[in-house]
Amino acid sequence: MPHRRRRSPDLTRALDGLRRIVRAGRGYTHAVETRYGVSSAQLFVLQTLAQSPGISIKDLVALTLTTNSSVSEVVGRLVDSGLVTRDTAADDRRRKVLTLTEGGREIVRHSPRTIQQELIDGFTELTPASQRSLAGCLEEWCKASGFADVPPTMLFEPSKAEAAQRKQKRRAKGHASPLR
Repeated sequence: MPHRRRRSPDLTRALDGLRRIVRAGRGYTHAVETRYGVSSAQLFVLQTLAQSPGISIKDLVALTLTTNSSVSEVVGRLVDSGLVTRDTAADDRRRKVLTLTEGGREIVRHSPRTIQQELIDGFTELTPASQRSLAGCLEEWCKASGFADVPPTMLFEPSKAEAAQRKQKRRAKGHASPLR
């Protein structure tokens, strides 16, 4: 006989909130991938680069509120797709700067706001006390659920294997990206 969970109103509210975010993220990601041929995380990076052209990976990490490895992986995919260039900075030959290509600018011109930006903006609407509480509770919940060691990659960015499968499917359908 299966174990019955006692339904707590708070647990239901918390899970419903996560479900809404995940569902919105999946729907948005599917629409973005279908229309623009990039993931939601890639579009977030493209839009961030459009607002701050010529920045370094380090600067992009700060602006996207994520980790160096996550941003580097997304940027690598964008460079490979021809949507971003990685060039040597004019003022410091040791530093690499990121710039959108015409294809990257074209996607940004026609794209909607990202779900990541909506979540960031929504978070900033909370009081500072609510922001601290939410952040702390999410950290505690992840730890209690056994997810504390899961890397916090960019939201809605597929793994390398998933990205390769999606790219292969797009090629099989005869188009690499709708806007290129």
